[in-house]
Amino acid sequence: MDAFGFDLSAITKDMLGIEIIWCQDRLPDYFTLIHGILTMEKVPEKLWQSMKIKVNQ
Repeated sequence: MDAFGFDLSAITKDMLGIEIIWCQDRLPDYFTLIHGILTMEKVPEKLWQSMKIKVNQ
């Protein structure tokens, strides 16, 4: 999704409350793996519930 211009760091922080830590002088304390769903179709409410994500519709 980042290839389409999405700011995955901001989305992860805003929606999930997870701060992505980037490498600087050393490796970060942990790594964060992000997956996303990109679709033009309406995502069923049951799928959102299974991911435990609350969305405003």
